[in-house]
Amino acid sequence: MHRNDYDRALQCAEESYGEADLLKDQNLYANAEKVLSDVYLAGKRYPEAETEALKVWQADSTNIDESRAAILNIALANIYMQNTEKASYYLKKYSELNDRYSEKSFQTTISDLSVKYETEKKEMRISSLERQKILYIITGIAGALLAIITGLFSWQRIRRE
Repeated sequence: MHRNDYDRALQCAEESYGEADLLKDQNLYANAEKVLSDVYLAGKRYPEAETEALKVWQADSTNIDESRAAILNIALANIYMQNTEKASYYLKKYSELNDRYSEKSFQTTISDLSVKYETEKKEMRISSLERQKILYIITGIAGALLAIITGLFSWQRIRRE
């Protein structure tokens, strides 16, 4: 990337941070700070990248998606700044967050599949009951017709006698 591209990216990121400030939206703050960190990292401004990523992580470390991205930027910035102990610490944190993310994704998938299975099972039961209802109606109509026809034959036979 050319230097002008980084400057423009930084300008856009700062504008998005300003908009988040106007709206007082925490999620937008986190996204803007994450983008700022990404731009600083790409522009080799590692201390600023670390600072912005730390803001994201400290603002809401419970959001696994945002936290993973922030922690990775912190670790990368420290790798580039040759802060091996901090880089190691944050890489371990990143690994832990990835494990939590994988577990959460797995549990969500299992839950979604369970709901889908139960829904399909209920739909099949409803379909079966509807077919059974139609069969009972047809059997009832056939029985009524048979009774009417038998009654008509009996009535004609009694009438002839």
